[in-house]
Amino acid sequence: MSLSAGAAVDLKRGAMTAFAGRAAGVALLFAMNAVLGRQLGPSQYGIFSFGLSLTALLLVLAPLGWTTAIMRLINEYTESAQWPLLRGVLWRGHQLALAGGLAAAMLLLAISVLPAVPVDVAAGCRFAAVLLPLAVILHMGKRSLQGLHRVVASIVPDEVLLPGFVLAIVIALGLRDVFAAMTAYAVVLLAVTLANGYLLRSKLPPEIHGATTQYQTKVWMAIALPMLLGGLSQAVINRTDVLMLGVMDGMSGTGLYNAANRIAQLNVFVLSAINVIAAPMLAREFHAGRQAAFRTIFWRVTGWSGAGALPVFLAMLLAAPWLMGLFGSDFVAGSPLLQVLAVGQFLNAITGPVGYALLMAGQEKAFAFSMAVMAAVNVAGNLIAIPLAGPLGAAVVSTLSVLVLNAWQLWLVVTRVMRSR
Repeated sequence: MSLSAGAAVDLKRGAMTAFAGRAAGVALLFAMNAVLGRQLGPSQYGIFSFGLSLTALLLVLAPLGWTTAIMRLINEYTESAQWPLLRGVLWRGHQLALAGGLAAAMLLLAISVLPAVPVDVAAGCRFAAVLLPLAVILHMGKRSLQGLHRVVASIVPDEVLLPGFVLAIVIALGLRDVFAAMTAYAVVLLAVTLANGYLLRSKLPPEIHGATTQYQTKVWMAIALPMLLGGLSQAVINRTDVLMLGVMDGMSGTGLYNAANRIAQLNVFVLSAINVIAAPMLAREFHAGRQAAFRTIFWRVTGWSGAGALPVFLAMLLAAPWLMGLFGSDFVAGSPLLQVLAVGQFLNAITGPVGYALLMAGQEKAFAFSMAVMAAVNVAGNLIAIPLAGPLGAAVVSTLSVLVLNAWQLWLVVTRVMRSR
């Protein structure tokens, strides 16, 4: 069985919608970081980047795997019209995720007051502590909307409104102090989180409001915890370089590295945009036993991702100084970082949605194991490379980690998922 006409239309329409929304979001996020880099300078921008990277890392750990599990479970329960379980998984998922976010925030605040913690690192920890509980609820709402196939609604609050309003405030007020920028970001995040909660409630199926609430917490946690390990390992791979640079090499190098990494991430823009619609579709086709349709979606998305990334990748190799200069003249020195990181992200793009394919097909343990191994390798590599070569060493380790991880996960998708039925 190949991809049905209706599913093909859904994939194309959803991909185009997600692409448009993500394009606006990526442009605003890039502009926000570029303006902050120009107005704060490498050192202060490094503190801001450190706080956001720490938030992103803990955003995977604190919710106990629920930010990924909720998307898969919502999709399963809506397809089978199990409204009591849908109601229960929404309540329990949000409760446990928020509890984890609050606990992690308290731990960050405790760390920030330790005498041995450098002032800049402590400031980043406090920033992350303020953001984390709000970010957890916002991300849970985003993934819930994705599970409901509400593409635009899942993208706009987090990816468009948040960077857009922060950018507007930074420009309007001419903020040149990192603490003022942190405050602006936190205030906007609060407003966006409240708006997203209202939006999620309005998009829920009407049947859920009259249903009783049924919980299967043990079953759900058995799904969420392997996703937690895999997601945490992925966050370590994606964020440990920035955090370790901040601690081991100082905030100036961290600022240069984060600017280069922000630009390099544009390689996976097409993939990340399409994943919004592709991930729940992969789950639906696999659990319905439509293996050929699953394969068609995966390879089609992989082709689109590679085609979209190629011109972006070439531009980064040929025009790295100009691109880094968008953050300010002080950032041009980070051009070699951009070229190395771009290689890794291009490899990420041409292997397609391997992580989501494993997770949506019930291969969360294989996903978690591969991520955990490569996270450990990544940390060990950075411990060696950063003292020897600073930010460039971290960039090389990051690129090699992405190469090995994506090749490994692509092999798992082909051998364990596509040949499983």
